[in-house]
Amino acid sequence: MIKTEFLRKSIMLAIASAYLKGDKSFSLLIIAKPESGKTYSLMEFIENDGIIIASDMTYAGIVEMLPSFKEGRLRTILVPDLLKMFGKG
Repeated sequence: MIKTEFLRKSIMLAIASAYLKGDKSFSLLIIAKPESGKTYSLMEFIENDGIIIASDMTYAGIVEMLPSFKEGRLRTILVPDLLKMFGKG
């Protein structure tokens, strides 16, 4: 596996941005070759409060999560594999 320190720091900053006052949070899309540590790096953060991992998501599922986001219990959605989510993988 390629060194993932920069990737892990980038993920940490994206997650931390959800806790900034106002609308200052940002999204992070990670694009890299297979076996480069993307999913592994994301999985390091799934135990943190305010984070949900989504390997499959529907409109109804997003609507169901909205109250948790409004209350501040959820702040970040991690999607380890977009291909699985869109049914192309």
